[in-house]
Amino acid sequence: MPIQKRIYVSLYLCLVSFSLLGAESSKPLTVILKSPTEAILPYNVELSGTFNQWQLNGTSKMKWQDIEKHYQFNLPHDGSYTYFNFYKNGDWQNPISTEFGKPFTCGFIVDPNQESRFIPEFFGWAKESNIIPPRTVVGDLVTVTDFPMTLLDRTGDIFIYLPDNYRESMKKHYPVVYMLDGQNLFSESLSYSYEWRVDEIVTSMPLDVIIVGIANGPQRWQEYNPWDSVNYMGNSYEGLGEKTIRFILDELKPYIDQNYRTLKAAENTALLGSSLGGLMALYAGILHGESFGKVAAFSPAFSFSTAEAQATLNAEQSNLINAVKGLKESNKTKLYFDVGEVEYGSFALIEELYDSFLNAGYDRDQLRMVKDKLGRHCELDWSRRLPIALNWLFPTQR
Repeated sequence: MPIQKRIYVSLYLCLVSFSLLGAESSKPLTVILKSPTEAILPYNVELSGTFNQWQLNGTSKMKWQDIEKHYQFNLPHDGSYTYFNFYKNGDWQNPISTEFGKPFTCGFIVDPNQESRFIPEFFGWAKESNIIPPRTVVGDLVTVTDFPMTLLDRTGDIFIYLPDNYRESMKKHYPVVYMLDGQNLFSESLSYSYEWRVDEIVTSMPLDVIIVGIANGPQRWQEYNPWDSVNYMGNSYEGLGEKTIRFILDELKPYIDQNYRTLKAAENTALLGSSLGGLMALYAGILHGESFGKVAAFSPAFSFSTAEAQATLNAEQSNLINAVKGLKESNKTKLYFDVGEVEYGSFALIEELYDSFLNAGYDRDQLRMVKDKLGRHCELDWSRRLPIALNWLFPTQR
């Protein structure tokens, strides 16, 4: 998947509606970028964030300070948290790099009430990095390359993480947790930005489950959207999400059940995802509850039907919320969903979703809503909330 598209997916929820910053303060936040490994001659470094509605149009260039040999920008604020990122030469595909040489899509959150200067650690630029990310897998991970996905007319990698005692307890059977965007789950060498650290997290918990990661493909926006919708640029897309669910149920799950010791019933089958993957997880939970008894959606996309609704985050035109409101009856699926406030500017959408489930007949003990005040739209924060979801979904496993 192109870097630009992944960056936009990570940040599209912030594009218009989120406005943490208002009138300019008399004491702006001074943002400094030190680049010790770069040549003295400066290049174009630009900031984009909530202070300018995530625009990258040349109006927020950092100034080169020739004496100090660093870039500097006085960021306006109204005393609220500010959220931003760095880009080189006006290129969305070239943000500041992580320590592993990959795009740092998380962005930076700073409280100007606590600090007047912000100086991030600099590891270079994503497109220009020659760092080779390490393999960071802990435990027993089986990789099936080019698994046939006939319903999606492609192949893809499947990652199967087995519990520590799987090969010793030969008579024991295990619940299965299917997770979307599987290449981002277990190793820095495979992930796009940061990894979820699912292996480290599950190993540290008293939790015996099989994790099955499903790598996404080049048509992620369509395959992870069950309804026809528009994207962050206002372009229309056909939703192929039902085919994705059918692939999991008709092709992947039979393979996993046949080759591994699984507990096959819905109450022992979970689907987890983030962003568009979170949208898919919720869709599976509400319309395929007979197969998925547990669902977790981290920062779910809400799938809007028009460009205007996408731009304004209009709950009335959210395909997800309207699907919940249109349910004729509830099911017994346990539904976890969360969001960070900096992703939307408020918790209004996630609260509307929660109320819609209640109005559709779901019991409160079926629902778990987590609101993360400083949560961002990235793997680092989803990883931090993963134990909350797993402990709630599998209380008897603890």
